[in-house]
Amino acid sequence: EHDHLFVQFAIRAYQGLDAVRVSVTLENNWAYVDNPQNLTYDLSVNVDGQEVLAQTDLTHYHHSRWRRVFWWGEESVAHVKHEPEYLAKSRAIPSYDLSLEVPQDTLDAMLDSWNNNNQYDLMKIGQVSSYMPNTGSRGEIGPLPKFTAIYLINQNHAAKQIMDGTAEQAGSWSIHFRDHDTKLPVSLNDYPRMTILGNYTDTYNPNAEPEGRYEAFPSCGGDCATPYSHDSAHQPSFAFVPYLLSGDYFYMEELMFWANYNMLQANPGQYYRNGADGLLRWDQTRGQAWSLRTLAQTAYILPDSHALKAYFTDKLDNNREFYQTQYAEKTQPDSENRFANTLGWIGPYLLDGQYNLISPWMDDFFTWAVGYTVGLGYGEWMPVMQWKSKFATQRMVSEDYCWIFAPTYRSKIRDDADSPYYTDFGDLYTETLEWLNIDSLEISQFECGSQEMADYMTENVLVSGNRHTWKKGEMVGYASNADGFPSNLQPALAI
Repeated sequence: EHDHLFVQFAIRAYQGLDAVRVSVTLENNWAYVDNPQNLTYDLSVNVDGQEVLAQTDLTHYHHSRWRRVFWWGEESVAHVKHEPEYLAKSRAIPSYDLSLEVPQDTLDAMLDSWNNNNQYDLMKIGQVSSYMPNTGSRGEIGPLPKFTAIYLINQNHAAKQIMDGTAEQAGSWSIHFRDHDTKLPVSLNDYPRMTILGNYTDTYNPNAEPEGRYEAFPSCGGDCATPYSHDSAHQPSFAFVPYLLSGDYFYMEELMFWANYNMLQANPGQYYRNGADGLLRWDQTRGQAWSLRTLAQTAYILPDSHALKAYFTDKLDNNREFYQTQYAEKTQPDSENRFANTLGWIGPYLLDGQYNLISPWMDDFFTWAVGYTVGLGYGEWMPVMQWKSKFATQRMVSEDYCWIFAPTYRSKIRDDADSPYYTDFGDLYTETLEWLNIDSLEISQFECGSQEMADYMTENVLVSGNRHTWKKGEMVGYASNADGFPSNLQPALAI
């Protein structure tokens, strides 16, 4: 045994196949073992007396793990093609346009990058950005990563290799916290005051037996530097689809680790995570969206007999109750559900120095995540969805709101931080235009989406400080780009 390292072997045998699949996982991720740190070692893996993997001076980052699969006997090279229509009808995955043709050069470029940039080496992270908090568009951001969506549409073996490989390499991020006693991801129920982002004083648990304790994680005992920075606001869905299609135990655990980290990292205070409740409200709107997606996927796909099935299901329901009572229902005193509004947005947050703005494109991510959760079978989320969907749909169809401006970068939802929220989309529209320095009276004389409106905007509306020639029916938010804000709105409308 080692103070920090923990190895797991998973064996899978197939009837009629004279070979056994051997999965080897090595972890450095105990939650409450003293002196966590990066470790450097030499490794050798032997299967049936033959060395199948060897490396010297491997630096294994703290709270991370790696996994490799080998065959005892002749390796199976079968590639199973699934029915994407069935998967979409199950609501387990988004309903992609399965008629899309993925160009071969796109697949070739993905595979070349995978093979030529050592993305599958031990402690590398696959085909994703090493600095997850980077803003802007990236292929891994969204309901599912680009390579996963391509695989689901195309069923191409190269795309599957990248999807599965990146899910394995997700173990290299330092987000894995395993309980040494239970051998499961560490539980908020057992340590309701643990946190990454909070202060040490925030971790005191007066209810812990026998006499209270601080539940801060042990301090680093050596070198804890890692080249990778993670966050929840730009977090890919790494492991859900690989587990959905394979039942591979490693992917199941990886899914749990990410869903759990998105909760435990937060300050445990009442207005953040609220202790063991695991609320996601503390995060950016987009962070709440992707964390809700991963939490719902985990609760949905864990076997009913798994020790943490009820744990993740309860955390999901805690969040449903929060969003329903704090936003969708106006039944409590203002001090208790001060964010309740009739238009269907969540927030507001401090944006541009004010608490009277929201980011509609982030909100659209969250709308999709709520609808996706309903689609996974959590019908109790439907009241939240019915309230939430208004903000996406009414920006497109309300007579008082020109749909050209549905995907604005910011929306103004009240006059100032002390004012009541707007209660109709007309006020939202007018005040948002004025905040964008667009004369709402002048532009209202033109038919929404008309050439006349486009001409007016060409003369009066700049894009990132530059003159832009607007086209008839062109929406704001970089509509000509596949990753512009209208593309963020589309999944919300579809769900």
